[in-house]
Amino acid sequence: MLGGNENEISGNRVTDTERYGIALFPAFDLGGEVWMPDGNRVTDNDVAGSGLADLALSTLSGAGNCFADNLVGRADPTDLESQPCDGEALEGSAAVDGELAISPPEAAARFDGFADAPDHRSFAAPEADPGLADPGLNLDDQPDRGGGGGGLPVGLVVALVASVGLVAVVAGARRRRAA
Repeated sequence: MLGGNENEISGNRVTDTERYGIALFPAFDLGGEVWMPDGNRVTDNDVAGSGLADLALSTLSGAGNCFADNLVGRADPTDLESQPCDGEALEGSAAVDGELAISPPEAAARFDGFADAPDHRSFAAPEADPGLADPGLNLDDQPDRGGGGGGLPVGLVVALVASVGLVAVVAGARRRRAA
């Protein structure tokens, strides 16, 4: 969750991600502003097979984040689920910072070839999943499946948000280089 505030991330199944299953970390804008995740509740998720950790929290996170009742193999920091959900700031991980809490210029340098990635429209559409919302309907019109947030997998949401932000960062860096 890139810089998100007051989100409920609940009832998701996230498997076999390259680095992190569900992670809360800050967003940085080109002006140096830091948008820290704050007041997010990560509960009742089933997360497994992540490369670095199934649940993760950056040290650059605000107060009020909560991780509780998740089924996971690894968390970073390791005691993430045992920290109280009392509105105070949780202790995050410097390792997560090094992977995810990076400035736009650093992101552009790390992912220089990212702008050359294939257009998302060139990929085949995924198979229908009866557990997900009907993409042809407004999410407000969807039946309540108890998963919170219309049933979109959190991994997809995080990937989309990160991709959009990274494309903007790379485009901005290239414009600056051209000037």
